[in-house]
Amino acid sequence: SATNYSQVSLLAQNIGGETKVNLVVNDAEESHIVIMLNYDRCWASVSYSASRGGFTIIDKNRTEGVLYVNYTPEVDEEPGFFGRLFGGGKKNDVLESNYRVLVHRSDSNVEVRVRDGNGETLSNSESSRLLGIIRSNLS
Repeated sequence: SATNYSQVSLLAQNIGGETKVNLVVNDAEESHIVIMLNYDRCWASVSYSASRGGFTIIDKNRTEGVLYVNYTPEVDEEPGFFGRLFGGGKKNDVLESNYRVLVHRSDSNVEVRVRDGNGETLSNSESSRLLGIIRSNLS
C-alpha cells in the first residue's frame, strides 16, 4: 500500500488550482453540475452523494447514467411519547423514486442533472436546490 495516499473531496480539490465541480444555474438552460473528472470517478462520487442528505437510492443504471432516488428533507426531531404511542414512530414504508439523477458524459466533462420521477425537467429553483445538496455531499 502507498504511504503517501490521501483522500481529498472534490470540493477541496480546487485549492491552488482550477475548480473541478461547478453548479451552473441560468435562465438559458437547465440547472446542472459540471464535474471535470472521468465518468467512473463521477459515477462513484454522485452515487455516494445521492445516498446522503435526505436522498435514498432506489435503483441505478450505470450504463444509462441514471440514479432513481427518493428525496425527503432530513428532520432531526424524534416523535415524543404520545407520538410513538399513537404510531408516530419510524415507519418501514417501501420507498418509491420521486426523482432521477442523470449522469451524462459531455465532451471532456460530466454533467449531472435532476429530473422528476418521469424524467421531466424541474423548475430551475427546485433543480438548483437539489443539485446544491448533491454538490455539498460530493467526495
